[in-house]
Amino acid sequence: MTLNEQRQALVRISVGERAAPTALVTDGYGSDLDPNTAPSGDRIVFSSARTGDRHVWTVRPDGTDAHQLTTGSSTNDRPVYSPDGGRIAFISDRGGRRAIWVIDAGGGAPRKLVDASPTGSLSWSRDGSQIIWAQGEGSSPTLAAVSVVDGTVHKIPTPGVVAEPAWSPARDVIAYLSPATIGPARVPLAFVDANGKPLYTSIPGEPREGTGFTNGVLAWSPDGTKLALVDQNTNAEVSIWLLEPDAKTPSYRKIVNISDGGRIRGITWSADGAAIIVGRHDVASDIVLMRPEQ
Repeated sequence: MTLNEQRQALVRISVGERAAPTALVTDGYGSDLDPNTAPSGDRIVFSSARTGDRHVWTVRPDGTDAHQLTTGSSTNDRPVYSPDGGRIAFISDRGGRRAIWVIDAGGGAPRKLVDASPTGSLSWSRDGSQIIWAQGEGSSPTLAAVSVVDGTVHKIPTPGVVAEPAWSPARDVIAYLSPATIGPARVPLAFVDANGKPLYTSIPGEPREGTGFTNGVLAWSPDGTKLALVDQNTNAEVSIWLLEPDAKTPSYRKIVNISDGGRIRGITWSADGAAIIVGRHDVASDIVLMRPEQ
């Protein structure tokens, strides 16, 4: 018979120049994904199915002192801290419809902001007044924003399709992936300001090798100077890259390849900017021979 083992763990990866060693933050047997580090650096919020349904949890950066924030029979995922660390936005299907919700970082009753079906992660504006996401609209997701105060929604215009938007913690700059809808399959990086004006248009959308950041995710460093980007093409190994948009000559630097079939869902930085934490999904299969007792 075949025995399949699935592990979903939070994994820490150094972003140093010489090496990129990895270390488990959680062991993977709780089905942990979607990490996001608190601005203070003392907690990581993530989604986990360790109690059955997928819920929002927080943990210390070393994986200890885990606390469950959401309850019930719904699916709750893609959590992200507000810039002041006081609230957490997440996606949930509680009530029978997918929506964006907000909960106090210490727990309590969540509050629904708006019915929505994001195609990926959420991101707060740097002043904490809005939450942005890629809103699925057929084959061309657009960039949407909701007011945290009153739940009003507006669209932010972009030149192309939007995936995995991330608002810089330092400036009103939104980075996102923009999958091509015609021609060769490419998923370049793009930037706009809070009003949709294109930025950094002279920076190549992808490294020289490959076709961009297929099935990718991205995250700004805490100081807003760097972007970490994941490329996980179905037919190739996963790679993680860094880019400094404001460098004199911006270029992509690969920090690690993941060659054993692991997939990434969720990426964040450590508070000191020395490492990134990813939600890594692994599936292993073994052939098991079972002999009947004599």
